[in-house]
Amino acid sequence: FMEEYLAEIDYSKRYFLQSDIDDFKTYETNLDEQIELQSIRFFDLSYDRLTQRLRDVKNIFTELLAQPFDFEKKRGLVYIRRKK
Repeated sequence: FMEEYLAEIDYSKRYFLQSDIDDFKTYETNLDEQIELQSIRFFDLSYDRLTQRLRDVKNIFTELLAQPFDFEKKRGLVYIRRKK
């Protein structure tokens, strides 16, 4: 269940860090118990971590966009997603 949930909220694997995934894995074996106890700690953690990563990305882009662009230079960005 956890892998499917994380795949839904970070389907392109752009936001969560490996350290986030490692933190989430501590909940992997007891998610059913948490649901029975009506605990949403895992979901709170994953949501808080996602919003933090989104803020991090926004800060990076804000910093990059604050610098002037030189359209005369040839630049590019290549995004390569590693597969498991």
